[in-house]
Amino acid sequence: MEKHILLAGFVFIFLLQSPLILAIDCSSVSPANYESCIDILNSDIPNNEKELLISNLEYNNLFFPDHNYVFDVNSNIKIKSAPEGVKTYDKEFIKNAWADIFALMPSVLHNNTLYAPERTSVLTGFNYELEIPENYYSPNYPETKDGDCKTKYYLIENEAENKVYVNGKYQGEGDLIDISLDQDSGIRTEYSIDVEVKIKHYEWDRYCSSRREDGSCRRYSEICEYDYTETKKESLKITDEINVELYKNNLFAEISPVNSYDGITKLKLIYSDSVQVSFKDSEYAFNKYVYSINYSKAPFYVNTLKAKDYNQEKLINLFKEGDNLIVKNTEDCSIKAFDFFNIIENNCNSESESLDFFIRTDKLKYKKGEEIKVDIFPDNVSIKISYGDETKTAKGSVEFTADYYKNRLIAEYNGLKAERIIYIINRERLIIIWNLVVFTFLNYFLYSVLKKCSKKIT
Repeated sequence: MEKHILLAGFVFIFLLQSPLILAIDCSSVSPANYESCIDILNSDIPNNEKELLISNLEYNNLFFPDHNYVFDVNSNIKIKSAPEGVKTYDKEFIKNAWADIFALMPSVLHNNTLYAPERTSVLTGFNYELEIPENYYSPNYPETKDGDCKTKYYLIENEAENKVYVNGKYQGEGDLIDISLDQDSGIRTEYSIDVEVKIKHYEWDRYCSSRREDGSCRRYSEICEYDYTETKKESLKITDEINVELYKNNLFAEISPVNSYDGITKLKLIYSDSVQVSFKDSEYAFNKYVYSINYSKAPFYVNTLKAKDYNQEKLINLFKEGDNLIVKNTEDCSIKAFDFFNIIENNCNSESESLDFFIRTDKLKYKKGEEIKVDIFPDNVSIKISYGDETKTAKGSVEFTADYYKNRLIAEYNGLKAERIIYIINRERLIIIWNLVVFTFLNYFLYSVLKKCSKKIT
C-alpha cells in the first residue's frame, strides 16, 4: 500500500508544480477509500500532493470535467439536518429551520470564482421541525398552567416552500431547479414557512353544587369550562445567496497541413483550451486544467468540480515545433477540444473552414419520456443529429424523447462533431449505486475484521 501511495505521489509531483493548501481530511471519503486516505495523510509526501491524491480517490478524470459524476453523487446525498456552518432559526412552534444553496450543476470553481454555463441547475437543501405543545389538563382544583385549567392545541396550517431567483427573477420551486443565465448573476433561495395554531383556553368556574332550604349555598364546586379561543400565526423566511459568473469562452480547435516531405507531415494546430489530437500511431494532448473535487457542507460533503491551471503537453511518437506537429503517419486523424462545459470533435481532414458549429438543449435535466428540444447553430444548415439509436436530419431545431441511459446528443456536419451531455433522472439507478456502496462497505468491514483476527491467531 505505501509503495503505491509513494508512486502516486511522485506522479503528481511531476504533474503539478504550484502549491495547494491542504483543505480536506478523510471524513469526506467513502468507506471503500478511507484506509487509503489515512495512509496518504500519514505519508511523507508534500501537503499539496496529499490534497490532490485525496480529492481524486473517488474522482478519476484528472484532466476532464466529468459533470455527470458530480450530478450522480450530489443527487444521492440525503441531507435532513443543517450542515456545519449553516444557521438554524427557532420560533415558538417552528424549530431548527434552515435553508442553504448546496451547488450548481454543472459548475466549475476556478481561482475562487464559480463559473456556470447558460443553463444549469440549483441544488438546495432546507428543512424544519414543528413543535406543538401537548394538551394540558389540570389534575384538580385549583391547579392551573399559565392560568388555564385546560389548554387544547389544534394545528390549522403547516406550509413551506422554497423558491429560487436569478437576479430577482423567479425560476422555480423545489430542491433542484433548472435556471437560465444571461450574465454574471446572483442566485437567491427563499425558504418560507407558515404555521397557524388554534389554542382553546379553559378556566376554573365556581358554582353552587348544594343549597339550603332558604336558598343559600351550602357547598361550592369547581368545573373547568371553556373561556376563549386564541389563534397564533408564525411565519419565517430564510434566504441564501451565491454569486456566479457566466462562462464565456470561444472554444475552437483546428488542424491543417503545412507541408509533407519524405513521408513526414507537418500540421499546424491552433486551439483555445484543452485539446487532443490522435493519429494511428501517435498522439498529442494539451491539458489546460487539472480537475479535482471541492468538498463543502460537512459532514455530508457536497461535490463541486474544481479546476487548477496546469498547461502541460503530452507527446507520443511525434514532435512539436512551435504550433506545428510533425507526424510520420497521419491516418485515422481526429481532434477533440473541450473547456469547462463544451466539447467539439471533428475529423482532421474536414473541408469545413468554420468551427462555429454547436447544439444546445432547452434543459440539462429530463425525466423519462420528456421532450428534448435541440437548437442547432448555425440554424441555416442541414445537420445529422443522433440520440441513442435514433438519428434525424434537421435545420434550426429538432426534438427527441428522453430515455434512460441515453445522455449524449451527437451532431455532425461536414466532418465536424458537436456533443451535448444531458441528465436523465433515474431514481432506480441512484438506489442501485447506494446499495453498491453499502455492499462494498460491508465487505471491506468484514475483510478488516478477518485480517485482524488472522494476525491475532498467528
